[in-house]
Amino acid sequence: MKSTRRLVIIVVVVAIALLLLASPVYGHHPYAAFDNDKTIKIEGKVVQYLFANPHPRLQVEDGQKQRWDVEWPARGILPLRMRGIRQDSLRYGDTR
Repeated sequence: MKSTRRLVIIVVVVAIALLLLASPVYGHHPYAAFDNDKTIKIEGKVVQYLFANPHPRLQVEDGQKQRWDVEWPARGILPLRMRGIRQDSLRYGDTR
């Protein structure tokens, strides 16, 4: 009886600890502000291109004093490489 109760307590404590450890990971990337079903076209001059993990980034200035900041998902550069996008695909000053 005593060992069963101890086992239940250990299981509950471990479960709570795992839930507490997982909560920062879940909250790290909130996508509520993004509309993944909408595609937009951005034209302008590349002012920053960072091809690095964990978040490749691109900043484009559209000529109207507006700067677009694009951040790829947390999967990093591997999905970009699989689509043929390389570190030298874009450079500062490129216009597209």
